[in-house]
Amino acid sequence: REGWTSRCFDDRNSWQEKNLDVTALLETIIAHVPPPTVDVNAPFAFLVTMITRDPFVGKILTGKVHAGTARVGDTVRVMNREGSAVGTGKITKIRASRGLKEVELPVALGGDIVSIAGIEIASVGDTVGAEAVTTPLFAPKIDPPTVAVNFCVNDSPLKGKEGS
Repeated sequence: REGWTSRCFDDRNSWQEKNLDVTALLETIIAHVPPPTVDVNAPFAFLVTMITRDPFVGKILTGKVHAGTARVGDTVRVMNREGSAVGTGKITKIRASRGLKEVELPVALGGDIVSIAGIEIASVGDTVGAEAVTTPLFAPKIDPPTVAVNFCVNDSPLKGKEGS
């Protein structure tokens, strides 16, 4: 809440000397959370979890690389949740967040969370992968919208008789 972290709360003097950043928290996460288990030698497989749009680049797909590697210029195939091929595309840009900045990368490795541009036909839940990938990655089903609105002409018998 106050924007500081500490590794030890046993010694009163150590926690009163506050570190005004979250370095201790991040180092603890690195020490206790295992790295992803992926096969970087397998064919490239990427699950789309979010879509944004850039006026210069076009559609940007964000998600996790589950296997393999992808480079800028690679041709990939898009599959929907059922496993049928939607089409193909060519990767034009690969971006990743590094700290608070977004940087362009020449290659996306298995386990990375990246944004890929150049594939206009994919949607959320689709698998983007190499030609050798034949089964889609698991994507949870997206709930349908909960609110529906109909806009129509007021053709009721009381139209135009407000306040009387």
